Amino acid sequence: DFGSTNNLVVLTVIPSSPLQEIGAWLLTLLYIWCLILLLNLVRFFALAHPFGGLVQSQDGTITGQIAFNRARRGPFAYFRPNIVSSNQVHLPNGLIFRFKRGGGIEVRSAGHTGRHWQTGEGGELRQQFQEVRELRFAPPGSDIEEDGLTAATYIVKSKLNANASGSGSEDDGYFADPRTRSRGKKSSGRSASRSRSSKKRVSDDDDYYNDRYDDY
Repeated sequence: DFGSTNNLVVLTVIPSSPLQEIGAWLLTLLYIWCLILLLNLVRFFALAHPFGGLVQSQDGTITGQIAFNRARRGPFAYFRPNIVSSNQVHLPNGLIFRFKRGGGIEVRSAGHTGRHWQTGEGGELRQQFQEVRELRFAPPGSDIEEDGLTAATYIVKSKLNANASGSGSEDDGYFADPRTRSRGKKSSGRSASRSRSSKKRVSDDDDYYNDRYDDY
């Protein structure tokens, strides 16, 4: 009763059918996709999300503010939670903003329209991300005449004051299209000339901007 027993077993290897192969590959791809989604979910919460905004001024007058967290980015923002382009906040094309944890906001130029944007000192905006306190939109004269775009200055703020006077919303036209749409009459060639010259009168001193824009 306790002796060994020998049995003969015959195994036959049968190749899988094409349908089984397809099912196995689809299941493998599903596992890989779930893993990618899980890793990107961790990345989504680890990266900074849009905060702060821009204080807009024309002809030396503050005309409103633009909040980055109101950008219309669509479903692809899930894969790039810390990136906002200028057209997503209804600014002229040519800028990409990147947000960092700790309150840092970086910006770079993008595309051929990026040449219309300058730093606060009037220098060229690089195509690599950099922290810039002031941005200037200075389209060529031909673009102003054809597109109605006006030169403007934008101060980058990591925190906006929601109670500040002159803050823009979608209803009053500042947020809806701050390509420097004016309230009232359309700006004339003389006002466009004044706005181009006014940027030369803006001081580059940090104390000047701290005093002037602290309420925003």
